[in-house]
Order: sequence, then structure tokens, then C-alpha cells
Amino acid sequence: MNYEQLGTTILGKVGGQNNVVGFTHCATRLRFTLRDESLADEKGLKQITGVLGVAKSGGQFQVIIGNEVPNVYKVIHAKLGNGTSDSSESAPKKRMIDRIFDFIPAIFTPILPAIIGAGLIKSVLALAVLFGINTEGNFYYFVNFIGDAPLFFLPVMLAFTTAKKLDVNQFIAVAIAGAMLHPDYRALVTDAFNLNFVSVSGVPVTLASYNASVIPVILMVFALKYFDVLLDKVIPNMLKFFFKPLLSILVISYLGYHVYRFRTFRICCRYWCK
Repeated sequence: MNYEQLGTTILGKVGGQNNVVGFTHCATRLRFTLRDESLADEKGLKQITGVLGVAKSGGQFQVIIGNEVPNVYKVIHAKLGNGTSDSSESAPKKRMIDRIFDFIPAIFTPILPAIIGAGLIKSVLALAVLFGINTEGNFYYFVNFIGDAPLFFLPVMLAFTTAKKLDVNQFIAVAIAGAMLHPDYRALVTDAFNLNFVSVSGVPVTLASYNASVIPVILMVFALKYFDVLLDKVIPNMLKFFFKPLLSILVISYLGYHVYRFRTFRICCRYWCK
């Protein structure tokens, strides 16, 4: 399949580069946010060899490609460059449900290969146990934690993809997720026995295991986005390079340990409903 030709043809049929204000993909589909959907040639798209169908859902114009979608995505993304953004003033306003359908695939699709790989490793290891592999040996031990690693560090991967989607510093978000999984914090959770919290300078901190979690890190990145905007307003330009990362990591990490179930959830709702 000629991916270059296919990508170029699809881009032309959806109205060209100037008609695209947002672009991503999921496991099988190219997902376009278009300025004017009437400019898209649905009939022409369906007749292209390599296109399995066309759909409209969640405010997006979707072109179904199948398993080859990442290759076609790369071609179109290279042609669009950085000229697409859902926050563009000319982009149509989205309802909350449309934002959700756009947001979820954008943060989960990039990490699916790692999750699928981990699942297959664990499946093969389970079959090996049935056939009598030594579960006390080093081979089993190493392969087992290799298979566990993608799920264990799921918050870190989600922090990166969520930060990219929300247009905040991805590495600050990763650092915050790292605080959730730090070995010393995990040791504190393990050593606390039946306690639900510990006191930090008189303030109770809820103890919880964050490995393989999803919601807490997403909410913390939402909080980071708004805190980042606040810091841009109050910190002088000459001090931002040093004080923004210092305050962002410290405050949002601390916030996550305390109140992610409440205040950060409201921040998230405000973002989607505005």
C-alpha cells in the first residue's frame, strides 16, 4: 500500500489542509475535526482503495482505515505540520460529550501498544506455567516484572499523553506522576498497615497505591493546566524558568495526595463545560 498517496488523497477529500482544525487517530480510524464538514467528499472517500468507510461521531469526521491507520496518520500529520489545533478561534465550539469523545482516544490510543504487549507477555507466561516452567527461577522472575511494568507505570504514560492533549509541559506532568509511584511513598503505604492516612505537618494525607491507576493522574494534569495559567499571570517572565517547575511539581503533587477526589474533579468539569 502506498501510504504517501493514500494520505494525500484523503487529505484532499476532507477539504484540504485549511479545512482541518484538529487531527488524531484511534486504533482503526483517522479522526478529523473540520471547519466545514460540507467540504468533505464522503462518496469520494469511500471509493478510495484502502478506506474501509466513513463515519461522523462526537463532532469528528472519521475515516476508517483499519490496522494500517498509524502509517497513514504519519503521512497526513507531516503534511499538516503544527497547523491544526482544536483551540483555534475558527474551530467549532464543542459540547461536553464531544470533548469527551475527542479526549479519551487522544490520551489512550498512543499507549495501547504498550498495554497490549504487556497483556501478551503475561498470557504467554501463564501458558508457560501450565507447561511446567520453573516459577522460582530467574527467567520467570524477570519476564514477570517486564510484563507488569507497562501497567505499573500506566500513570506516567497517561500523564504524558494527557499533558500533550491539554498543551501543558509533558515532563512536568511525568514528574508529578513519578511522585505518585516513588519507592519511598510506596514503602510508606506498605508500612502503614491498616492506617488510611498519615499526618504531614498536621495535615492528613490519604495513603493509596497509585500504580496502574487512571483517574488520579488525569485529574492532576487538569489541575496542572489551570495552575500553569495562574503562574503565567503572577510570576515575572525572568523568574518563570525556575519558579514554574518548582511550584508546579510541589503544589500539584501535594494537591493530588489530598484532594484529587473533590476540587480537581470540579476543575475538570469546568474545563469541559465552558
